[in-house]
Amino acid sequence: MRRLGLAVALAACLGGCQGRLQQVHPFPLTWPGSVPLPEHAPTVSVHPLQRALQPSEGSEGIPSDAVLSALLIKHLHANGVNAILEAPDASTARYTLGCTVPALGYGLTEGMPRERVYEAALACALRDEQTQTVVWERRLAERYERTVVLDLMTKLPSKPHEHERLLFRECIVPLWDAMAANVGTVLASRQGLASSRDLSP
Repeated sequence: MRRLGLAVALAACLGGCQGRLQQVHPFPLTWPGSVPLPEHAPTVSVHPLQRALQPSEGSEGIPSDAVLSALLIKHLHANGVNAILEAPDASTARYTLGCTVPALGYGLTEGMPRERVYEAALACALRDEQTQTVVWERRLAERYERTVVLDLMTKLPSKPHEHERLLFRECIVPLWDAMAANVGTVLASRQGLASSRDLSP
């Protein structure tokens, strides 16, 4: 009897699983929380980021140039810029954005109390490909300090890549977002000027 009841329950389950779907949910056009780009969003060709200094040994937790470039593209999209990642010799947009990373890392200060300093710098230049001129450039920097507390009784090991995570959260993310917001503002202003010229008699 138990086997018969189990067989009936299994058959009922299989029959139910073979039924048609009652509701269909299409895949969203944008990821949850993201904002679609405006219809006339300016297109900018972004050159891959380059660091002024190559990362030293032991800094494997710091994001690579490819990750930093992708992060800039993401923040540009969030600020209304249709950014595409292209090599310098493959520019297809009206504007090109070239950026370098003059500083990126962390270290300890001298003296007491000692502090661990996290810092990042980003320098960008926006070029108008029609006029072959640099129309805007800026260098921004972000710095975060944390006092090092020494406990002579115990010495707990630090979490893996703890400092790299702090550098990413406190310096890289806000700095990349600030630069992207600057670029978005400049492009919106230039588009507004171009539209007013077109409408003027």
